[in-house]
Amino acid sequence: MERRLDELYMNADIINYDPEKNFVFFSDLHIGARRPDDSFQPNEKIFLRALDYYKDWTICLGGDIWDLWKNVSLPECMNSYSKIVSEFDFVHTQIVGNHDRELEHRYKEAYRFKNKETGKEVFWHHGYADDLLNDQLWKASRDVMRNIVAPIEDVTKLQSLISPAKNADRHAEVKKRLKDWANEHKITCIFGHIHYQEHDGYYWNDECGVHLAVIECLEMVNDELTLKTIT
Repeated sequence: MERRLDELYMNADIINYDPEKNFVFFSDLHIGARRPDDSFQPNEKIFLRALDYYKDWTICLGGDIWDLWKNVSLPECMNSYSKIVSEFDFVHTQIVGNHDRELEHRYKEAYRFKNKETGKEVFWHHGYADDLLNDQLWKASRDVMRNIVAPIEDVTKLQSLISPAKNADRHAEVKKRLKDWANEHKITCIFGHIHYQEHDGYYWNDECGVHLAVIECLEMVNDELTLKTIT
């Protein structure tokens, strides 16, 4: 785990920001194409309200915004949510997650935010680093999800062993790795990936947008981080 997170941290572009700027971080929306396995659709109106509320903030999207494991075509997803796409004009920064890693040519894997006055730094990465099935083997995992799991997921309620968001053992393993890295290195970190909002020392997780009737996010105001829930 350390090798990949160390590498991402050392190679991350630095975003120097003015201390009066307000940031909000969203991740794991998993926007699909309005098929039965689209987890985002029930929360669409809530997310539109959230974007309107935060339109004067610096909006940051932390990966797995588009679910390109269940859906082959990004244009199909975008056309299915044209109103959301039009609101994305307000988005300032975006990184990739494992579910939209095909967009690596367009977005980075990680950033470091640095306050111009205080020098305080925040490391921002989706959280898949060295989660073997979702990092090194992400293409194979995507193909399993797209061709086997997704077509029968709604019928059987099958829980994917690939996803740390749906498998308790995988969730605990991934969370421990991310939390240990943040606290051992004493680096404030913002992650997503596991779909559970949490703060523990230097570790922060902004959660997701696919739990029914709720969008969760993370605010950064005056260098202070605050977990938020929008209903």
